[in-house]
Amino acid sequence: MSQVKQLCIITGFKKAKKGDIIYFSSSDVPRIFLLKKGNIKIVEIDEDGNETIKDIIQKGDLFG
Repeated sequence: MSQVKQLCIITGFKKAKKGDIIYFSSSDVPRIFLLKKGNIKIVEIDEDGNETIKDIIQKGDLFG
């Protein structure tokens, strides 16, 4: 956990609230995220607005 805190100091970190969108797969800039706390669901939304859960990210997981 101390290494995670050091990464947050070096790179900066963003707090997100429930329901916030933090990443779009169509983004031109590749990014890697480390989930420090909580859970995130990775979803795909079709043209009709239907949501399909692709993955659940948990504390300590890398994604992006």
